[in-house]
Amino acid sequence: NQKYKSKDKIEKIETQYLPKHVFVAYKEINNALYRDTKKKLLLDSGYRSPAYQVITFLWYLNFHKFNFLKTIKRVAIPGYSEHGFPKGQAIDFITLDGISTGDQPLNFAKTIEYKWLSKNANKFNFYQSYPRHNKLGVMFEPWHWQFRK
Repeated sequence: NQKYKSKDKIEKIETQYLPKHVFVAYKEINNALYRDTKKKLLLDSGYRSPAYQVITFLWYLNFHKFNFLKTIKRVAIPGYSEHGFPKGQAIDFITLDGISTGDQPLNFAKTIEYKWLSKNANKFNFYQSYPRHNKLGVMFEPWHWQFRK
């Protein structure tokens, strides 16, 4: 039942799955975020099966007009996504205002929620996987955080 507002319309996020220990940490970080800022983050993407990752990869490959090099900087091939690694599960966050979706997903880096995550997420064992100018050459993904314990 996660919902956010997008262009004067309420959008519903499909059911997302997390390993229990990551879900508990997600609730803890969200409670702390709310206590400090009165903001909350929704779970836009959690666990992805290898089959779902294939679909995601093919969608982006088509979106990038079958440019493999451009696509691989945006989405991992199956077996390499942090979304399919329950021990180090990745979460894609979205604000209640619908920011990290749409035409300008990098706007997430301008939010109060992102600024708070940047200062506090590590206390909850969440780490930004793809910061600006990362060694892997993956595009900056301010919404993508991996749980590591």
